[in-house]
Amino acid sequence: MKKALLFLLMILIFLVSTVYASETNLQIKDITIYYNSDLQRGIRNGSFYSEFIKPGEDIKFEIELENTFKDIDIYDIEIIIKIHNITEDTDIIEDTQTFDLDYDKTKTKSVRLDIPDDADEIIKSVEINIQGIDENGTLHKIDRVVYIHIEDEDHNIRIYKTQLNQTTIVCNETAKLIVWLINDGEHDESKVVLEIENKELGLYKVYTNLKIDEDEKYAKRILLNFDNVTKSGNFPIEIKTYYRNTHLDDLITIDLWVNKCKEVLVIDETNSDEEEVIIEQEEDISVTAPTIPIEKTDTTKKQKTPVLLIAFIGLVILTIIILGIWFVKE
Repeated sequence: MKKALLFLLMILIFLVSTVYASETNLQIKDITIYYNSDLQRGIRNGSFYSEFIKPGEDIKFEIELENTFKDIDIYDIEIIIKIHNITEDTDIIEDTQTFDLDYDKTKTKSVRLDIPDDADEIIKSVEINIQGIDENGTLHKIDRVVYIHIEDEDHNIRIYKTQLNQTTIVCNETAKLIVWLINDGEHDESKVVLEIENKELGLYKVYTNLKIDEDEKYAKRILLNFDNVTKSGNFPIEIKTYYRNTHLDDLITIDLWVNKCKEVLVIDETNSDEEEVIIEQEEDISVTAPTIPIEKTDTTKKQKTPVLLIAFIGLVILTIIILGIWFVKE
């Protein structure tokens, strides 16, 4: 039993040391993305590369690795880069030849990816997977994800103009918004989506299956209602367009100042025929007090009470005097 427990403890220590090594001893020191004449250093996990990449062109990832061991080398390191769904149900996968990294050293490797001509979605996730084995047989792994923008020239539903009938709205008022779209792409579009949103105001409007032919302009008139606004302020309204229902194409924001709703006073009159009366606080309020019946009191009783009390006190005093005289005579 003791041997079995010792064996399990050794396995646990090995697993912990493996995780610890993978987190601390093979590290990404820097990631740089090159595209045409642009380069962007310091790409972090979950971040976006700022440039739009055109279909048919290539992009290069340069990764600098570091072995932070002081006396252990890491062997057979491989870098694999994968772009998901570059076209429908198709991924791009590129890797490096395996290499070694001596302790306390750094090494830089590059991976180039060709973006196909028919890449059709604007945002792509890029997986970076790195692994190697040290001289003690411990596996070291690093996984990162970054995002790139693909510029789709074939589809382009652009917001080219917006108009609000007023830039300041009072609560419970309605604003009128007009959004003009233009199809600058190379195809007639039948599944265009227009979306208007401000989460803080609870505003969300979506219009689907809009049809806009190539080079055609389209205008949408929209009524925006603002109820139950609890604070005044500037609220940016996001306007987005999509093609093929889910492919984000354009996004702009417009500023709108909204004044909060006025507080109201609710008076509930239980004897009234009306169920509820709502009156704004700013108005003068005139309320007739309800008639309260007043009991009649017997004033003669109240007048008699002091006389009887005085008579009673006088009788007690007289009794005490008589008793005092009697005791003295005795």
